Amino acid sequence: MHRGNPSLTGEVQASGLRHFQRVKWELEGQFAIHLPLVAGPDLIYALWLTGMQTEIRAIEKETGLIRWQWKPDQDEYAGQAHLYLDQDVLYYPVRSVQSQPGTTMAVLREAFLYALDAQTGQVRRRIPIPALGNRPSYNQFAMYEGIIYLNGMDNVPAPSPSAHYSCAAVDLQTEKLLWMTDVGVGLYSTSPVVAHGMVYLQTYDAARGHQSLMHLQALDAQTGEHLWEYECERGLIREFAVAGADVFVISGGLEVIDARSGTRKWNVPSRPSALNGPPTMTNEFVYLSYEGFPTWIENEPHKTGEMVVLERASKQELWSAKANEGQYATDGAIHRFCEGRGYQCHLVCSGHANWTGILAF
Repeated sequence: MHRGNPSLTGEVQASGLRHFQRVKWELEGQFAIHLPLVAGPDLIYALWLTGMQTEIRAIEKETGLIRWQWKPDQDEYAGQAHLYLDQDVLYYPVRSVQSQPGTTMAVLREAFLYALDAQTGQVRRRIPIPALGNRPSYNQFAMYEGIIYLNGMDNVPAPSPSAHYSCAAVDLQTEKLLWMTDVGVGLYSTSPVVAHGMVYLQTYDAARGHQSLMHLQALDAQTGEHLWEYECERGLIREFAVAGADVFVISGGLEVIDARSGTRKWNVPSRPSALNGPPTMTNEFVYLSYEGFPTWIENEPHKTGEMVVLERASKQELWSAKANEGQYATDGAIHRFCEGRGYQCHLVCSGHANWTGILAF
């Protein structure tokens, strides 16, 4: 699922795909499919984007057949929200918007968290949550032990240099707001992460000189008290990950921050290509994915993506590998440029046992 678990630490308890021999089934979407997919014991959950509307589809792992599909109400929109699977409940955040008279602007009116039965798609609950907006998405949250932690900006029509960002905690059972903390002025932020009794979040502010700044902040998960803040110059907006006592942050390169104190332990300098984020970690290794991109210049080759593997103990590079010619890497998929046919994107999905599948769009 998105970032591996409902706490969004980026950790995944899985062995990965050992080999890929054949396509078991294909399911092509008429419209775009919002990544990542979410995998349960016997179903895969996907978001189909149909213009401004979204539709959740539950797909059987073994056959590729659609078991159920569900849409939110007509005036509810999720932006680039993600699905969250917690045991037998599928959570999906939406926002309700209202147009401003005489303008083309819209403002957040209300926000809700849908709790769907993961097997049937029936709505179990519709939980009110704070209507916190964000530039790339709405209602970003993490979940831990029955509490959801949200972050976003004040209810303004559009991102503004003067917009304040807040982080809030809501009890899922009582629907009670436990706390809300102002985390400062910013332009946008990424999803919160819950680990070590703390809530970690990134906010980005306006440029200082020629660089914009990223702020990694830690709050007490029970009280919302601000514990520490780490500031660095940033490149592209990337999610971060928490593994053990380390927070892995993408700035220009990779920065590894102590999860308890907020001090930097070590870093990897930036390269000409941008880092995809967040990195993938095991107890021994760190896997970094560098972006490739099409150039669109005649006779100029497309830039290929690259994977770099570091040893966590020594912090040294073990090996690296580039994508095949004509391919470039982005977060979560391999894209290939085909002359005369444009781009094709193939997402390889793995599940339990010997199941393999592919979605192409």
